[in-house]
Amino acid sequence: MAIVYISDKAATHQAKQWEEHRANVNPLFLCLAILLSTLYATAIIDFKVLTYFAGFIAFVKIFCNLKIKEFKSPKKAG
Repeated sequence: MAIVYISDKAATHQAKQWEEHRANVNPLFLCLAILLSTLYATAIIDFKVLTYFAGFIAFVKIFCNLKIKEFKSPKKAG
């Protein structure tokens, strides 16, 4: 019984770490989005760079959400 509790406690802790990681990444993406928008507006970079950046943001957000769901879902013993 104690082993199951420790396992669930570890999964909860890991899920909280991913939530904190996602919360820390969001301001970075906001700053990068403002910078890239400014560079695009001044014609320093092209649309392809913005497309890659948007794809990278989507990948990181989906990856974090999947990790959070993975650690929050109850694990079946046995």
